Amino acid sequence: MIKALAGKKIHGITAVPGGVHKTFGRDDRDRFINGNGLTIGQVGTLSGINTSNGDVTVQTESGSLTLAAPVSAGDPVTGSATVDLVAAIDLILSDAIAARTVVLRAGDAITQSQGASVSATNLGLSAVTAPALNLGANVDIAVLAADITGPGNPFTFTDSSDLSIGQVGLLSGITTRKGNVTVQTGSGALTLEQPIDTNAVSTNETLILLVANGGFANLVGENGLQPGDGRFGIG
Repeated sequence: MIKALAGKKIHGITAVPGGVHKTFGRDDRDRFINGNGLTIGQVGTLSGINTSNGDVTVQTESGSLTLAAPVSAGDPVTGSATVDLVAAIDLILSDAIAARTVVLRAGDAITQSQGASVSATNLGLSAVTAPALNLGANVDIAVLAADITGPGNPFTFTDSSDLSIGQVGLLSGITTRKGNVTVQTGSGALTLEQPIDTNAVSTNETLILLVANGGFANLVGENGLQPGDGRFGIG
């Protein structure tokens, strides 16, 4: 674990207003925690964070996290690394992220600039509102997990082929706070490996809608879909 305050240098990492950068060897693992707002950006001639199949975690404890330069942790299809970006407030994506597993967590919103992209096989999302992400070219998400923390905020996700709702990092299944959930596969199967729970009560009806054009499999059982006093539909 590596911790740094603004202006300090630790093992080649510089935490400054301009950004943070480090390059790691194969299978290296890094965890960087910053006490305030942080930008992953340009530091001298170095830009962003790059590993050769090594995990990357960047976290702010009280401020926003801005991605102003690429973060890459190996091939998003054949690799095995995880990029976990955690913002106490906003997570602002202005450049590309690539890894086998990408987990994006924000205390408030996840926003993405035009031209920024996320390339991954496994995707985990946690924010007050569901982000509308631009996925990289030819990206096919295989496993999805999401936690939407804002009261009444819905979650919608569409995938082009097979998709499983499962475990991604610390996130499991899909959870909202009385918000509707819609998940659709374009031509593939949809598999429920972890529950979908809207945390609904008798005064808040919710809808869970699953559209699986290639078939649906519930591996969880009778507790797989939890709309409270609401409804669920599978098509």
